[in-house]
Amino acid sequence: MNFQSAQILTGVRHEEVVASKTGFSSALNAHERAKLNLSRLTITAPFTGIIGDLNVQPGQYVSPSTECCKIVDLSRVRINVGVLESEIQHLKIGRAASIELPAYPDEKFTGKIVTINPIINPENKTFRVCVELDNPNYKIKAGMFAYVKLDAQIYHDKLLVPRTAILTRDQRTLIFIIRKNEDGKNLAKWSYVDTGLENEEYVEILKSNLGLDAGEQVITSGHYTLAHDAEVRVVSGE
Repeated sequence: MNFQSAQILTGVRHEEVVASKTGFSSALNAHERAKLNLSRLTITAPFTGIIGDLNVQPGQYVSPSTECCKIVDLSRVRINVGVLESEIQHLKIGRAASIELPAYPDEKFTGKIVTINPIINPENKTFRVCVELDNPNYKIKAGMFAYVKLDAQIYHDKLLVPRTAILTRDQRTLIFIIRKNEDGKNLAKWSYVDTGLENEEYVEILKSNLGLDAGEQVITSGHYTLAHDAEVRVVSGE
């Protein structure tokens, strides 16, 4: 007779025998298994995010393979940009990027280049450049369309004027420089210029017959019919 049998015969394990015969022990085991399964129903996300593409409803039965939802972290977003092979040589990781979204036409966002794919897309002959930016208010949503400008070649010590300052008269390029006369009045000085590099906002001035200096004010509006040495009033200090 083993020890467990002796305990049963002597009444030490009488409650266990009764529980086994009445089915109570099986019910207790089932209850413990149910508690364990219930504890496993709480799923903790691996990161803080927002639930998207919710595919289930409260009370719905799901199987282990059911996709219930997606969790999206929108605190930082990435934008993939296609860059022509002729321009890829000028880009570097860490360079700044300016982003505009049709969804927010009055706002501009800034980011930086984080990756440059070294493999070209054979279909459109572009390289995939990834730009990352902060999205603290979750305004930018996944899948939105964006216009992106990337800092490519950087030129130092260039004399630039706004593109709106450039005029063409008699097939010559000119600008109006604001200079004071002996009486302290602001006069518009007609100056022919030679231009160099340019982008959508600025034009490089290579040479000015009046010797344009960095920091001098130039006229950017209301100057199409302006005459040389006309007195002007500065309405913007920029």
